[in-house]
Amino acid sequence: MEFLDVLYGALAGYQAVVILLLIFLDLGLGVAAALRTRTFDGDRMADFYKTQVLPDIIGYTVIHVAVKVAIMYPVIATVLGNYAALASEVLLGLALAALVAKLGKSALGSVKKLAWGDD
Repeated sequence: MEFLDVLYGALAGYQAVVILLLIFLDLGLGVAAALRTRTFDGDRMADFYKTQVLPDIIGYTVIHVAVKVAIMYPVIATVLGNYAALASEVLLGLALAALVAKLGKSALGSVKKLAWGDD
């Protein structure tokens, strides 16, 4: 498996689709909540991109590539044996679950603002 194949796998897998959908959901709910509470500021969207979107996408991609490349090393493959692929999928699943929880919490906060206003 080549490095570019690993990178492509990180960016083209279902995990990337889930992350992007949650980011867009969070963005849409945040904009709707800001419009409802009359606190919308266009500059905050650029901040959202820099502080939320890029770190989330880059962070997951780095974790994905690091885990997939690590199991290609003979030492790690020898230590883990037949469990290398399983360990890789568990680590990636945990990383995805943490990111989904973070984005879900943010989206739920926006839903709360949208439903009950700014508390």
